[in-house]
Amino acid sequence: MLSNMSIKTFNVKDIDPILLKERAKKECDQIWNNPNSRRGRSYNKLLADCMQGHAAEIHLIKNGYKNNPKKYMDVFDLNDITVDVKAFMNKSPAYSAVAIRNTLAREKDKKLQSINSTNGFEYAEHIYIYLIDPIDGTYALEGIYLWDGKKFKKNVSD
Repeated sequence: MLSNMSIKTFNVKDIDPILLKERAKKECDQIWNNPNSRRGRSYNKLLADCMQGHAAEIHLIKNGYKNNPKKYMDVFDLNDITVDVKAFMNKSPAYSAVAIRNTLAREKDKKLQSINSTNGFEYAEHIYIYLIDPIDGTYALEGIYLWDGKKFKKNVSD
Protein backbone atom coordinates (compact mmCIF):
# COMPACT_ATOMS: atom_id res chain seq x y z
CA MET A 1 0.00 0.00 0.00
CA LEU A 2 2.70 2.51 0.92
CA SER A 3 4.46 3.54 -2.23
CA ASN A 4 6.55 6.03 -0.27
CA MET A 5 8.35 4.38 2.64
CA SER A 6 9.78 7.69 3.87
CA ILE A 7 6.45 8.60 5.49
CA LYS A 8 6.82 5.92 8.17
CA THR A 9 9.21 7.83 10.45
CA PHE A 10 10.56 11.34 10.81
CA ASN A 11 11.64 13.73 13.54
CA VAL A 12 9.86 16.95 14.43
CA LYS A 13 13.27 18.67 14.25
CA ASP A 14 13.08 18.17 10.45
CA ILE A 15 9.96 20.38 10.22
CA ASP A 16 10.20 24.14 9.71
CA PRO A 17 9.03 25.50 13.11
CA ILE A 18 7.68 28.77 11.68
CA LEU A 19 5.59 26.98 9.04
CA LEU A 20 4.42 24.49 11.67
CA LYS A 21 3.24 27.16 14.09
CA GLU A 22 1.51 29.19 11.35
CA ARG A 23 -0.36 26.16 10.02
CA ALA A 24 -1.32 24.86 13.45
CA LYS A 25 -2.46 28.26 14.73
CA LYS A 26 -4.90 28.69 11.83
CA GLU A 27 -6.61 25.40 12.63
CA CYS A 28 -6.39 25.96 16.38
CA ASP A 29 -8.19 29.30 16.06
CA GLN A 30 -10.97 27.71 13.97
CA ILE A 31 -11.43 24.94 16.52
CA TRP A 32 -11.25 27.36 19.45
CA ASN A 33 -14.09 29.40 17.95
CA ASN A 34 -16.30 26.29 18.03
CA PRO A 35 -16.65 25.30 21.73
CA ASN A 36 -18.02 21.85 20.78
CA SER A 37 -14.71 21.02 19.09
CA ARG A 38 -12.49 21.99 22.03
CA ARG A 39 -13.26 18.82 24.01
CA GLY A 40 -12.28 20.54 27.28
CA ARG A 41 -8.82 21.58 26.10
CA SER A 42 -7.26 24.93 26.97
CA TYR A 43 -6.09 27.10 24.09
CA ASN A 44 -2.46 26.14 24.72
CA LYS A 45 -3.27 22.41 24.86
CA LEU A 46 -5.31 22.71 21.68
CA LEU A 47 -2.45 24.53 19.93
CA ALA A 48 0.00 21.83 21.06
CA ASP A 49 -2.34 19.13 19.74
CA CYS A 50 -2.68 20.95 16.41
CA MET A 51 1.09 21.33 16.15
CA GLN A 52 1.55 17.58 16.70
CA GLY A 53 -0.81 16.77 13.85
CA HIS A 54 0.46 19.46 11.53
CA ALA A 55 4.05 18.25 11.88
CA ALA A 56 2.91 14.94 10.36
CA GLU A 57 0.90 16.73 7.65
CA ILE A 58 3.89 18.86 6.67
CA HIS A 59 6.07 15.75 6.53
CA LEU A 60 3.57 14.01 4.26
CA ILE A 61 3.39 17.06 1.99
CA LYS A 62 7.20 17.09 1.78
CA ASN A 63 6.88 13.49 0.53
CA GLY A 64 4.46 14.05 -2.33
CA TYR A 65 1.11 14.31 -0.56
CA LYS A 66 -1.02 17.35 -1.29
CA ASN A 67 -2.59 19.78 1.15
CA ASN A 68 -6.37 19.49 1.34
CA PRO A 69 -7.58 23.10 1.47
CA LYS A 70 -11.04 22.30 2.82
CA LYS A 71 -11.81 23.34 6.40
CA TYR A 72 -10.65 20.76 8.98
CA MET A 73 -9.27 18.50 6.26
CA ASP A 74 -5.64 17.39 6.17
CA VAL A 75 -4.05 15.94 3.03
CA PHE A 76 -4.58 13.93 -0.14
CA ASP A 77 -2.41 10.83 -0.51
CA LEU A 78 -0.45 9.89 -3.63
CA ASN A 79 -3.69 8.54 -5.17
CA ASP A 80 -5.71 11.69 -4.30
CA ILE A 81 -7.58 9.94 -1.48
CA THR A 82 -8.48 12.14 1.49
CA VAL A 83 -6.41 11.39 4.59
CA ASP A 84 -7.00 12.55 8.15
CA VAL A 85 -3.77 12.65 10.15
CA LYS A 86 -3.64 12.03 13.90
CA ALA A 87 -0.61 12.13 16.18
CA PHE A 88 -0.30 11.23 19.86
CA MET A 89 2.49 11.20 22.40
CA ASN A 90 3.48 7.60 22.97
CA LYS A 91 3.37 7.82 26.77
CA SER A 92 2.84 4.08 27.19
CA PRO A 93 1.34 1.19 25.21
CA ALA A 94 -1.85 1.38 27.29
CA TYR A 95 -2.19 5.15 26.79
CA SER A 96 -1.64 4.82 23.05
CA ALA A 97 -4.15 1.97 22.74
CA VAL A 98 -6.84 4.05 24.48
CA ALA A 99 -6.02 7.15 22.41
CA ILE A 100 -6.25 5.16 19.18
CA ARG A 101 -9.50 3.43 20.19
CA ASN A 102 -11.14 6.72 21.24
CA THR A 103 -9.95 8.49 18.10
CA LEU A 104 -11.24 5.77 15.79
CA ALA A 105 -14.63 5.84 17.52
CA ARG A 106 -14.82 9.64 17.14
CA GLU A 107 -13.70 9.47 13.51
CA LYS A 108 -16.24 6.74 12.74
CA ASP A 109 -18.99 9.02 14.04
CA LYS A 110 -17.72 11.90 11.87
CA LYS A 111 -17.56 9.65 8.81
CA LEU A 112 -21.11 8.35 9.35
CA GLN A 113 -22.36 11.92 9.84
CA SER A 114 -20.69 12.98 6.61
CA ILE A 115 -22.27 10.08 4.72
CA ASN A 116 -25.72 11.10 5.98
CA SER A 117 -25.09 14.83 5.53
CA THR A 118 -26.99 16.92 3.05
CA ASN A 119 -24.63 19.89 3.38
CA GLY A 120 -21.87 18.41 1.22
CA PHE A 121 -19.50 17.73 4.13
CA GLU A 122 -17.04 14.98 3.28
CA TYR A 123 -14.85 13.04 5.63
CA ALA A 124 -11.60 11.19 5.06
CA GLU A 125 -11.44 7.68 3.65
CA HIS A 126 -8.12 6.98 5.39
CA ILE A 127 -6.69 7.87 8.79
CA TYR A 128 -2.95 7.86 9.43
CA ILE A 129 -2.00 7.57 13.09
CA TYR A 130 1.47 8.57 14.26
CA LEU A 131 2.91 7.91 17.71
CA ILE A 132 5.44 10.47 18.92
CA ASP A 133 8.40 9.62 21.12
CA PRO A 134 8.10 12.15 23.98
CA ILE A 135 11.88 12.12 24.54
CA ASP A 136 13.31 12.77 21.09
CA GLY A 137 10.33 13.89 18.95
CA THR A 138 10.47 10.96 16.53
CA TYR A 139 7.17 10.22 14.81
CA ALA A 140 6.42 6.61 13.88
CA LEU A 141 3.47 5.64 11.71
CA GLU A 142 1.43 3.31 13.93
CA GLY A 143 -1.00 2.44 11.19
CA ILE A 144 -3.16 3.42 8.28
CA TYR A 145 -6.87 2.88 8.84
CA LEU A 146 -9.19 2.48 5.86
CA TRP A 147 -12.95 3.07 5.80
CA ASP A 148 -14.70 -0.22 5.05
CA GLY A 149 -18.24 1.19 4.86
CA LYS A 150 -18.91 0.67 8.58
CA LYS A 151 -15.73 1.56 10.46
CA PHE A 152 -12.07 2.42 10.05
CA LYS A 153 -10.08 -0.79 9.88
CA LYS A 154 -6.31 -1.09 10.16
CA ASN A 155 -4.63 -1.88 6.85
CA VAL A 156 -2.59 -5.00 7.61
CA SER A 157 -0.50 -4.76 4.45
CA ASP A 158 1.56 -1.82 5.76
